[in-house]
Amino acid sequence: MRVTGEAELLAHSDGEIRVEGNYAVEMGAQCDRCLGRARYPLSASFDLYYRPAAVVADVEEVAIDEGEAEIAFYEGGGMLLEDILREQVLLALPMQRVCDDACKGICPECGRNRNEGPCGCTAVAADDRWSALRNLKS
Repeated sequence: MRVTGEAELLAHSDGEIRVEGNYAVEMGAQCDRCLGRARYPLSASFDLYYRPAAVVADVEEVAIDEGEAEIAFYEGGGMLLEDILREQVLLALPMQRVCDDACKGICPECGRNRNEGPCGCTAVAADDRWSALRNLKS
């Protein structure tokens, strides 16, 4: 992972911290369809603001304006930059991780990877849970 950036304590802000930078990393994961290897090159910039949680700890509900919707909170004396980077990378990963958009997945009958060739299994007919509806007369 390559990361550049800076964190600064903002003056006259009661402990508000700004973290900005960018990262580039190649993540590996298991394909959700075929269970093979999937790679994801990720790179992004971020510009984040954090306030001490003690600022709002005593109030149950706080009204915020649109500009404050992007502000997060931290507890204690600060935060770990590794945690911020981990969060940014996890948010950038796709929800469905596939090795290729054309991935055929695995056969539900024999478990063979369909990307490596046909398995010879026959397709299962209709779902039996709906068979009782076929007997209904309209």
